Amino acid sequence: MLVFGSGAVAAQEPILSGVLSGGLAGSLDEGSGFSNPSFQVRFAIETARHRFLSFRLGRMDFSDRSLSLLGEVTLDYLTVSGEYLFTEGNYDSGFFMGLGLYDISGVRLDGGDGNQASIGLVLGTLGEFDLSERWFIYGEAAFHYADLDAAQMFADVQVGLGFRF
Repeated sequence: MLVFGSGAVAAQEPILSGVLSGGLAGSLDEGSGFSNPSFQVRFAIETARHRFLSFRLGRMDFSDRSLSLLGEVTLDYLTVSGEYLFTEGNYDSGFFMGLGLYDISGVRLDGGDGNQASIGLVLGTLGEFDLSERWFIYGEAAFHYADLDAAQMFADVQVGLGFRF
């Protein structure tokens, strides 16, 4: 006789995770270097075994550099990605790909407003290194493409701390 709620019959609850990370970013087509600070918050929900739907909210700060005809530049983004993870023992590695909304703001060198928004793409690789059952160290490297006037291609590397709910 099967009993509802037994380990074999009970449905697995979704796994939620959150990560707060920081790192370095740069523009690949404007030669800004990769010493620009970046920050990101990531939330993910497991949709199937080793498959996740993730949301990233981030900022790349180019305020010390100029991109094309913009100065004091920040790039904010919100991405929605599909992720696939591989279990490697005491850590997981994987990749992600998705769509995003990108908003660049800055001051044009001629004094005008340099704000612009665009839809873009994100592609990256990630790793999760377990500290305990719930806590983990998170790392990722990502490529972003958005059709913006000041720059189109960006990359960032993030390291942070994550928690599984």
